Amino acid sequence: MRTDWMPTSRTGQLSMAKKWDSYLTEQRVKEWSVSVDLRKEFFKALTDADKTFSIATTNDRTAAMNTAVRVSFGKLVDIMRDLRRHPQKPEELTASHFTRRKRDLIDFPYDNSGKQCFICVRYENSKGDKGPWGPMVNSFIP
Repeated sequence: MRTDWMPTSRTGQLSMAKKWDSYLTEQRVKEWSVSVDLRKEFFKALTDADKTFSIATTNDRTAAMNTAVRVSFGKLVDIMRDLRRHPQKPEELTASHFTRRKRDLIDFPYDNSGKQCFICVRYENSKGDKGPWGPMVNSFIP
């Protein structure tokens, strides 16, 4: 039984990416804290993959054309996986860390080295009243 959510066929991947493109409106990009650069990168990868795939299906398949399709779809799939990994709301974050300092160091297990983490700050006063969530940022664990 296959557990990966990504379609295996190029047409399936392209179809899914086009649905995502229509779904990722400007409002959703802001709500989900997806960077504008990632959204632009996704759109560019989608248009490149679509163009390369349409050329490959209408012309003779050469080794160069197969490589171009493989590279363009590789970029598209990588970006789609990044978008899917991105938590949609701060409540979806799996761990929390409380501090009273302005700067703090967060320790991660060595096994998490190289993985992507998402951080969102929320203020809390001395009475325990919680403020609104700040913007979500991401980084890679060194």
